Amino acid sequence: MTDQKTLHGADFLRAAACIAVLFHHLAFRMDMNQVPEALAPVMRFLVMGSFGVAVFLC
Repeated sequence: MTDQKTLHGADFLRAAACIAVLFHHLAFRMDMNQVPEALAPVMRFLVMGSFGVAVFLC
């Protein structure tokens, strides 16, 4: 393994951004009429939240 300096916090943000993008794409495939009322705000956030790409590219 090479001895390189990495920012572990940045690696964590990139990993979280990748997961956010996956959830964003998953939310598009789900039927919003079948989502329980308690999870509706979360689903709306995931559908509108394409912020994962912006975080990953920063």
